[in-house]
Amino acid sequence: MAKKKEQFKNVKDAQKSLGKFGIQGIRLAARHLWLFTGAALIGVGLLSGGFDLIKSLGVDKNTQAHALTSNVPVQTPIPLISGTPVHISIPDVSIDLNVVPGFYNPDKKSWTLSLKNAHFATITSKSNNKEGNTFIYAHNRKGVFNSLPKILPGAQAVVKTDSGHSFVYTFESSTITSPEDTSLFQYKGKPILVLQTCTGAWYQDRQLFVFNFTDVIPLTDN
Repeated sequence: MAKKKEQFKNVKDAQKSLGKFGIQGIRLAARHLWLFTGAALIGVGLLSGGFDLIKSLGVDKNTQAHALTSNVPVQTPIPLISGTPVHISIPDVSIDLNVVPGFYNPDKKSWTLSLKNAHFATITSKSNNKEGNTFIYAHNRKGVFNSLPKILPGAQAVVKTDSGHSFVYTFESSTITSPEDTSLFQYKGKPILVLQTCTGAWYQDRQLFVFNFTDVIPLTDN
């Protein structure tokens, strides 16, 4: 009987001990579960915050990109300004001449010439601020283009046109060629002015003077 009581006591103590462990275990598990749940919620919050941060960064980048593109100035195309040459002056070599239309006669293989005027070759480009070769020629004689070979780089020529605009060109260089050389009429590129006159012992050659377009003076400033 005493042995049974001792066994019963041992079982009861064991159950009591197990009950305490079970309660503590449940409490401990609950505490771990709470901590895990809290950590998970915090993690979700951080993750959500991370998504919001990434999203906001993306918006900021898009906003910045839009701001950068919005600040890029829009380039307005330069309008074409042109006119037929009616007068040319080159102060450095005392040239001050009217310019009249010049035509090529294919039968005679010759150009229109006069003793007192310069001529604008009508088959070339009018003076303009975009492109092409404006070709003006004259005799190598006193009062016309006789002084042109004395010109130095940097000298300026001013061509007035029938549109009222004046075009300023700066002399760059010259070259001597034959009358048969027509390559200048195939020129394509930035706007230039080419002046031509005769040269050589018997005036058998042609000297070309190339000027780069520098500026155009508006009608109101002339």
